[in-house]
Formats: sequence, C-alpha cells, structure tokens
Amino acid sequence: MTQTMLKPNRALRDARAKQGLSLRTLAHFSRVSHTTVARIERGDLDVAPAIKARIARALRVPVAELWPLDDPTNSDAPVDETEAAQNSGRQPRHEPVY
Repeated sequence: MTQTMLKPNRALRDARAKQGLSLRTLAHFSRVSHTTVARIERGDLDVAPAIKARIARALRVPVAELWPLDDPTNSDAPVDETEAAQNSGRQPRHEPVY
C-alpha cells in the first residue's frame, strides 16, 4: 500500500506565528494536543476535517486558507475516483445498473 506524502503545512505555521501563538497556546484554544499541531505543521500527520475546523476556528481563519482544496496532499480535496483507482491498482466502484 502506498502512502501519500504530506507537505509541511507552512500556512498553518505562518498563521500561528503571525498571531504570536505558541504550539501549546494554539493547541489549548483548538483543543488539540500540541504534538498533533506540531506533526501537522511538519507534514507528518493528516487529520480529520473536524480537527482542521477546530484549528482554523482557533486561528480565526477559513479552513481553506490552511488546507487549500486544490492541494493534492489535502485529504479533503475532491478525488476523481477512477483516477484514484487506477493509481492504486484497484478497480473503480460502479453503481449497480437496474
């Protein structure tokens, strides 16, 4: 199984730094552990949309500012299922025909 390589999330780090927040302070306001925030910034971890929303809310910025939908490393970006299936070597799902 191949693993998608994540890029460091510079937008998150820059937004946090611009507001003068430490990792621990952002973690406190977003109710996410500081190690999770650090791992996201380094590109070591992708998180659920709900966690992304909590972090963005704590920074008072739109989620798309931190995780743009046109970024291929963003797990929330729309995916062409046929292309994804071809890239993974599996067959695409097809809707049943009645």
